[in-house]
Amino acid sequence: MDDKTQHPINAAYRGTLMDTLGITFTHLSPGRTEAVMQVDKRVCQPFGLLHGGATLA
Repeated sequence: MDDKTQHPINAAYRGTLMDTLGITFTHLSPGRTEAVMQVDKRVCQPFGLLHGGATLA
């Protein structure tokens, strides 16, 4: 995905759960989608483990 494609797609999800979780698309093509999520305190349990709900989101 080039910068021209990536920006509008990620911008469309601002203010949504994907934005809150820090999920951004890194690749979109027919038959393939990739995204990344930064693991930080927003998506972890109080014990510091990744929250199961964040994993499934």
